[in-house]
Amino acid sequence: MRRLRTRTVLVTGLVACLLTPTAALAAPADTAADSAAGSAADAQTGRTRISPLTEPTLVARATLDADTLVEGPPSGALATPANGRQGPFAGQVVPGFSAVVEGRDGTLYGMPDNGFGTKGNSADFLLRIYTLAPDWETAEGGSGELALDGFISLRDPDGLAGFPIVNEGTAERLLTGGDFDVESLVQLRDGTFWIGEEFGPFLLHVDATGKLLQAPVPFPGGRSPQNPFLAPDESPRVKASKGFESLAVSANGKFLYPITEGAYVDDPQQRRRTVHEVDTATGQYTGRTWDYEADREPNVIGDAFMVGNHRMLVVERDDFDGAASVTKRVYEVDLKQVEPDGYLRKTLVLDALKIANPDGIGAGDGYGTGDPYSLPVQSFETVVRLRDGRLLIANDNNYPGNAARVPGTPDATELAVVDLRRVPAAAPSETTVIAHRGASGERPEHTLAAYERAILACADYIEPDLVMTKDGVLVSRHENEISGTTDVATRPEFADRRTTKTVDGTAYTGWFTEDFTLAELRTLRAVERLPEVRPGNTAFDGLYEIPTFDEVIDLARRSVSCDGRPVGVIPEIKHGTYFDSIGLSMEEAVVAGIDAAGWNSRGYPVQIQSFEVGNLQELNGMTTVRLAQLIDAAGAPADKVAAGDPLTYADMVTREGLHDVAEYADVVGLQKNVMIPREEDGTLGEPTGVIEQAHRLGLEVTGWTFRKENQFLPAEFRIGDDPNAPGDLVGEIRAFVQAGMDNAFTDDPAVAVTDDLRVATYNLSLNRATEGGLAADLATGDNAQAKAVAEVIQTAAPDVVLLNEFDHDAEGVSARLFRENYLEVPQGDGAPVTYPYAFWAPVNTGVPSGFDLNNDGSVGGPDDAWGFGAFPGQYGMLVLSRYPIDTDAVRTFQGFRWQDMPGNVIPADWYSSEELESFPLSSKSHWDVPVVVDGRTVHVLAAHPTPPSFDGAEDRNGRRNHDEIRFWADYVQGADYVYDDEGVHGGLARGERFVIVGDLNADPADGDSYDTAIGQLLSLDLLQDPAPTSAGGPEAAAAQGGANAAHTGDPALDTADFADTAPGNLRVDYVLPSTTLGVADAGVFWPAAGQPGSELTGTFPFPTSDHRLVWADLEVDLLR
Repeated sequence: MRRLRTRTVLVTGLVACLLTPTAALAAPADTAADSAAGSAADAQTGRTRISPLTEPTLVARATLDADTLVEGPPSGALATPANGRQGPFAGQVVPGFSAVVEGRDGTLYGMPDNGFGTKGNSADFLLRIYTLAPDWETAEGGSGELALDGFISLRDPDGLAGFPIVNEGTAERLLTGGDFDVESLVQLRDGTFWIGEEFGPFLLHVDATGKLLQAPVPFPGGRSPQNPFLAPDESPRVKASKGFESLAVSANGKFLYPITEGAYVDDPQQRRRTVHEVDTATGQYTGRTWDYEADREPNVIGDAFMVGNHRMLVVERDDFDGAASVTKRVYEVDLKQVEPDGYLRKTLVLDALKIANPDGIGAGDGYGTGDPYSLPVQSFETVVRLRDGRLLIANDNNYPGNAARVPGTPDATELAVVDLRRVPAAAPSETTVIAHRGASGERPEHTLAAYERAILACADYIEPDLVMTKDGVLVSRHENEISGTTDVATRPEFADRRTTKTVDGTAYTGWFTEDFTLAELRTLRAVERLPEVRPGNTAFDGLYEIPTFDEVIDLARRSVSCDGRPVGVIPEIKHGTYFDSIGLSMEEAVVAGIDAAGWNSRGYPVQIQSFEVGNLQELNGMTTVRLAQLIDAAGAPADKVAAGDPLTYADMVTREGLHDVAEYADVVGLQKNVMIPREEDGTLGEPTGVIEQAHRLGLEVTGWTFRKENQFLPAEFRIGDDPNAPGDLVGEIRAFVQAGMDNAFTDDPAVAVTDDLRVATYNLSLNRATEGGLAADLATGDNAQAKAVAEVIQTAAPDVVLLNEFDHDAEGVSARLFRENYLEVPQGDGAPVTYPYAFWAPVNTGVPSGFDLNNDGSVGGPDDAWGFGAFPGQYGMLVLSRYPIDTDAVRTFQGFRWQDMPGNVIPADWYSSEELESFPLSSKSHWDVPVVVDGRTVHVLAAHPTPPSFDGAEDRNGRRNHDEIRFWADYVQGADYVYDDEGVHGGLARGERFVIVGDLNADPADGDSYDTAIGQLLSLDLLQDPAPTSAGGPEAAAAQGGANAAHTGDPALDTADFADTAPGNLRVDYVLPSTTLGVADAGVFWPAAGQPGSELTGTFPFPTSDHRLVWADLEVDLLR
């Protein structure tokens, strides 16, 4: 769908030849906690725009084979067999790293945990700290292999443990996994290590050689079931394996901060984790504690790292792996900042399920190793901020148990380095995408897994339907009858609660949330509601618990959307009148939940919705958050029916009805047929006018529900006969957006957030005979030609446009003047357009070669320049964009030598060897300009090859044109021979999104091209030809005759009005997208005579140019 492009998104500044947001240049590359600085709130939606956006990006990776064995006695004799491996193993295994530290000298140390998970099966596993030697795989190369350079053995030669250890009678008293479950590690300035442990839980202090320096420091908060000092009648307060998985040390080394991995047994708040403080000088707890709230009760704390004396990075994870993963996050907390409820304020630093991987590091190593990269392992247990500011993350692979990457194959130990890059935030969307019950097309609905998938898919809002438990807790279920969305029917302990109830006038038989306490509901697991339609979702049946409203809103407010704004929530109150009738009023609870999250005001991204009327009217006096009246295509609000009021939904969409709704609501949520009814054949009819009426009353319009499967789509958007197969969901949404719909509920946000990107190329002939002439003409806003070409651009309104034959100047004066004095000012019937981002660079036209390139016996003049031109920069290029340009990734190829292209067609005996030593392939230049569209990169490949004419029998220009076109064909296939102006070799990576644009001066059927030059691109499987047409092209060809009469090509495809004698009108301007992009539409701006805009193309002498603007609407991430 189209995205709204605001005209002044960011302050911009000129850096070299690139217009980029100054905010992005000035922002520190520290942590995401700083990224909200300078934010501005959208007063209507309450969604704050964060600029720039932090984009975690994979920059290095190294792995250790899971089956690695190192010296030592056999291990794993009692380990649980898994993934085809069974102990005992002929040496010591390395079951991943529960902790990694960077030593003061830069050495990396990695420490496995106790081995195989329990005291009983790990007595043959020796506790060690390994020295790591990664050969990082990066964009520049590297094997990606992790070597072990040595190890430090943990030991207790002085008998300080205080209890009998496995190696009690030996001299070294090496410590084993039967003694301690070591999980976390820090190093002090004196070289000693402190270790967090789980059996006690204890803190262990060892020297640089691994020797225990003092008795294990006991935890004053309680003991675990494995604690060797647990009294026979003592109840453990710390759950098994929920001790000190994480341990951090302050930057000054004075304090340790162990965090309990899970909640205490007796804590009524099971989402609470406790941060403790230990004085390193005394080795004693100080008594200071802080409360950390996990996103969900089962989540655990995997690691912690201090980034100062009071700021801490915290790994929070679930126990799922692979595609089932939900929470693999790094948050930042500040021990000096707590929320009103007393918990530490959490700021998302990275979601390890979505890390940009533009260089394809580790690609092909299994699930989650593409772009984006993810670390979907069960035990994400390491985060380290390296001295260069980047983050190192790693896993404990629980050998041989975990197989997240490749099912059936034990996971490798994996170290990844992540750069927290600042990138410009994308433009906010015109149509708000609301994830209906989460990404319910991908995961069982109303689970945190579905909501997390929606967030990863760039949804703007997530929608929890709310019902109540017996003890008055709001939970997320579509209905209070839960037999179709949970496994309750398989639970014998709840068989007697099956009953029949009448809810909103309809009898239902099953199990109802109001008959269960929250604790009882927590024992149930979600299942797919539509297993026949979405069989893939059934793979996740039985995994996820029912979330509370508090958990859903906390997930949203601790997440950041793809456009840099907080993720919003739109809760729906289900069956309010029914729940009132049984003494469970929901409205107060919803407001209390929003209030507890600190979002109870209009400035936050919250919207409460209901099909009933009375509760919304009541809420209008209780809260200032936005309210939405849901309206079905038939029936009536349940509260009105219960009260005997004859009001129907049909009444509510009349002018009078909508006026009444506008008195208490901000939004109307309309069933799709209310906006556009379907015809008898299942196709969409004409819009009803309800949207327009609602807008006149100041109401936003939300449509529901958009689903990708054919059975839910209008007939014209179905693909094939399978009712469960995906159809053209984007096409359906686009039809409703064109009718005026503002927001869309969808089960499939990954599809719905597909963006239309209009890309254009235009040879606008803004070239002048003398250097500086263009800037002089553009200095005022009254140049007739500039006004006319600006109106063409305003009429087409491309998001990205390449302008050919736009004279280049190093300071970009002409580029600035054209935007300010022409594009940003209405021209004729055109509306102003603003391009905050621009790219220009030097070109070869007019650059003296110092050689007699045309062999006429003299040196100098336009024909002896490296590209035809009277001065450097004549006939240059300019890229304008409404979306950010990735400044660091731009590549230019102005200096690539023609002779360095293998198999080139340089004319024999025309150029001297001395000339060819310097001769560039590009007559202007070739540019790869990456444009970032809502977090996705599209490579705009811009060029303007020389015309294949103005030469002789040697056909030097035709041959050069051929190879200039071939350059892009080779580049998009990843050719190794290519090198850019920075000396970087290699073409475009496979699978990238790209679009080739420009006046390529080659027609596939007619004209003077050498050896079907443009066919080199049109025949490629990697790209597609939208074949844009116009009405004016055929008309002009017929009227002009001459060479046009002999042409074999379709004149509707023509893009240039050349001389009638020769070569005639041709197709020479192209927008050619990759197959990784969809094509929605395309065209050539060449109206037939008398049509609007025809005065801008005209006849010779043209008011604009002899070329026509060519555009294509590209779908970014279609069905991804």
